[in-house]
Amino acid sequence: MPRIDFIYRRPILIKEPVMWSRTFTALFIISLILGIVGAAGSIFLPLLMKEEAIDYSIIGAVGALTGIGGGIAQLIVGAASDRGLDRKLLIVLSMLFLSLSFAASYIARGLPAYVLISLAVGLCTPIVATISLAIISDRTSSEVMGRVMGSYRISRSIGWTVGNLSLGFIADAYGSKSILLYSSLFSSAAFLAALNIPGGGRLKRTVEARGKATGELVLFLLSLGLVTMAASADNYFIPLLAVDNGLSKSAVGTITALGSLVEIPFMLLSGVVTDRFGDKIVMLFGAVGFALAYYRFNSAQVYLDFALAQALRGMSFALFYAASLALIGRLSRGSATVTGYYGLSRQVGSVVGPFLGGLVSNYLGLRETFIALSTMSLSALIPMLPIYRRMSSSTSRSIQR
Repeated sequence: MPRIDFIYRRPILIKEPVMWSRTFTALFIISLILGIVGAAGSIFLPLLMKEEAIDYSIIGAVGALTGIGGGIAQLIVGAASDRGLDRKLLIVLSMLFLSLSFAASYIARGLPAYVLISLAVGLCTPIVATISLAIISDRTSSEVMGRVMGSYRISRSIGWTVGNLSLGFIADAYGSKSILLYSSLFSSAAFLAALNIPGGGRLKRTVEARGKATGELVLFLLSLGLVTMAASADNYFIPLLAVDNGLSKSAVGTITALGSLVEIPFMLLSGVVTDRFGDKIVMLFGAVGFALAYYRFNSAQVYLDFALAQALRGMSFALFYAASLALIGRLSRGSATVTGYYGLSRQVGSVVGPFLGGLVSNYLGLRETFIALSTMSLSALIPMLPIYRRMSSSTSRSIQR
């Protein structure tokens, strides 16, 4: 018999409570480690390429490679897992490939090694995220989806914090290339965690509802893609702007770690507010916060300027993405096909964002890039407004009745 557990004093239906607790813990640990290696690929890899005198446009193009293949792979893997492919096996193989890719890139030299890292991170991370979101949304009730997704998402923020702090000091002490070796070791730990996901084949699931592309879903994914374009580009160009203003790599690490530290409490807060007031309004506030943060980066000169801008960016990220996870969780109800749509939107944004950022930085300048990112974030409000108005209209009619 299934039993009802209570999280934050609200009911969640858990069919196998012991297995679910172990599964959630394993997915949390894997996501945390992906946050660590994500910092290596997004924050320190551009600095490593800059040390080798690689152009900003090439750095942006390599960053864009992170999204190439990942989006299509998510759709294929999502649909396959909905039709019975073992989800644990997919996670295990992804973590093994990521670990081997970092190890090979540490041994190799030059641009091909950096291309391999970008492709590996872009392929493995979204596949694991797609499957994890499907597993979590399948076993969580809609009433607390925001809080559960927010609790899961803080794992990536914790990992991002640890990665930026530790890898920043490692890069200063042992050289930038050493981060690739440490990232391989961290990825190996994620591989071991994946092996310990309980259930094995019992994570296979055939989903009856494959997930239709509704108008609400399309508008939501468009808004998500625009914000992701900005958020993926800033990871590459905030460090470059900070170093240009005389900051060290360890200082860059502490600045980006501050942003992820701020994310943690705001991620939990976003979950609570989302469950209370709705996903869309929280996403709107998050998009506006992104625009303000990028405007602050444009005028940043010293460490404190960058730290304050990064803190605002962390708050905005937490609000927007925790709410977006809750929304896709409610729309998917366990379908990895639908969570694959979510991942595809983010992957497209992660391709286009760094590529455009590289072009703007190369031809106009680094500071002008952040004006472009601010404008991009505000444009994400356009597809969200019709959804919010429709939601408000539906609420008003319900009250009148």
